Amino acid sequence: MGILDIVREQDEDRKDIPKAHIIVPAEGFCVKLKTANKEKVFVNICQSDKVPLPRDISEDELRELLEDIEGSPPFKIPMSIGEPHAELDAAGKGCTAYDVIIHPEFLKKVRSSDLFETFLMTVVVEGLESKYDTHLERNWIVLKNKKAMGRLQEQYVRASSRPAIVEMDDPIPSLKTNLIEEVEHPVVSEERLSGENPVYKLSTVPEDGKPEYLVAEIQLPKLRSSRGLYLDVGSDLLCLTSRSHTYAMETLLDPPVDEQTTVAEFNRDTKVLRVTMPMLKKAAPS
Repeated sequence: MGILDIVREQDEDRKDIPKAHIIVPAEGFCVKLKTANKEKVFVNICQSDKVPLPRDISEDELRELLEDIEGSPPFKIPMSIGEPHAELDAAGKGCTAYDVIIHPEFLKKVRSSDLFETFLMTVVVEGLESKYDTHLERNWIVLKNKKAMGRLQEQYVRASSRPAIVEMDDPIPSLKTNLIEEVEHPVVSEERLSGENPVYKLSTVPEDGKPEYLVAEIQLPKLRSSRGLYLDVGSDLLCLTSRSHTYAMETLLDPPVDEQTTVAEFNRDTKVLRVTMPMLKKAAPS
């Protein structure tokens, strides 16, 4: 029996695998825009209190952040970006709609401030482009008499987040990297292991003395970027899949690690994903 078979057997009994829950979004407002090919697209900005509320900042603080994104205190907008769904517009022609869910309190701020509305839509457009490899125009219209295009879709999201993958040697920091904190969507179990098993190495750091970190170095030569990679780290399990099904792997971790403080970096030059996992500290005896 291989590691993957052992992992599958243990899945049902594991309590540390991130759980998923359903978000049923409520209407907010609807935005119309076009792709670079002039195809009509609608974005439903929806709301749910199951999406975290971002840090409260003023318009002045937002202006300062936009003037110096890299040097400003961290500010990210938690959101859930749903799958595209086909709809018919008012003329009966086919179009594409996306549902983007944010917290209701942040929605109120967006609706009461042109600056926050423009800021949100700029971030959402880049998020959609990054997630679905599409190209959208930066001109949009907020529809006055329509709160949503089509039926809003339920979204399955993770109750706990997985490590964000930071790309190294990227000369142009994107808005998405700095301003979006997308609520994680679970990988469908049947698709989890679809793909080539990459070459990887697990090592402890430091090599001499008491180890403090478990480091995974995963070779992904067929990828140009980390876009579409899904990384899950539990206390004793690492799982990596890709939306393109290029790579897929699961490996047991020993000793156990602290998944909450795990970080991941993808080097676009070497095509290596480095996952640094702090060792799980044992509780002191009482």
